[in-house]
Amino acid sequence: MAKLNNVAWRYVVSKSTTELLQDARQDQMVLITGCPEGGDDHQKLGPACFCVAAHWFRRALLLYPRALFIGKTEEDATLNMLNIANELLWASKATGGVLNSTAKLIWYGLFQWAIHDEQRGAYCGGDEIMATRLPDCRPFWSRANSVIAPFASGALDVRSYALVQQFSACEHVWKHLEHRRFVTACDGGMGYFMALCLQPHQTISAFHLTYDKMHPAFMPITHHSCVAHPNKQQRQIEW
Repeated sequence: MAKLNNVAWRYVVSKSTTELLQDARQDQMVLITGCPEGGDDHQKLGPACFCVAAHWFRRALLLYPRALFIGKTEEDATLNMLNIANELLWASKATGGVLNSTAKLIWYGLFQWAIHDEQRGAYCGGDEIMATRLPDCRPFWSRANSVIAPFASGALDVRSYALVQQFSACEHVWKHLEHRRFVTACDGGMGYFMALCLQPHQTISAFHLTYDKMHPAFMPITHHSCVAHPNKQQRQIEW
């Protein structure tokens, strides 16, 4: 059984949003600067979110050097941390044991699919299309430069320490953030760059939540439920 006292929380904010967290203790906040402004414009929100998330994962390596997993969630998600912690414990054991999990490339979340080339990105779909329509996602795009890759929903994106290290050390990520040659979706972009950052001999163990574990807050909560998302009304959830 996992212990929740081993879970640490931080509010990750940009300069423009620090006023929203005036009631939070200063040591609970991580301030990320240098990212573009988001706002309500989707063309701006995606790149801003991707930038903040990328910087958070890299910063977390320094804040939590002994962590087994590092993740992110969103303000409209409500988490069943006991279920999540137990599933991460199981994922560690399934890939060689808890003590070895820091060296494993583990990714945990609800996975969907997107396609990117060097100029654009597009959503392909969820796991319901993987076996039938995935190879035909954007068939008119050149396959020479296209990458179809899974990505974790932003409501819960958890990675093993080693996977965060791999992502944070990848020059593709930081060159993109420096030049921003194309618009990057916050979540789908993560899958694209994760694929670019893998070495040929490496594989990621992806643990997929499925839709009975991550679902909207108005749906019935079961003993399988891990994430209520979206929960924009901040409904009180009884896990």
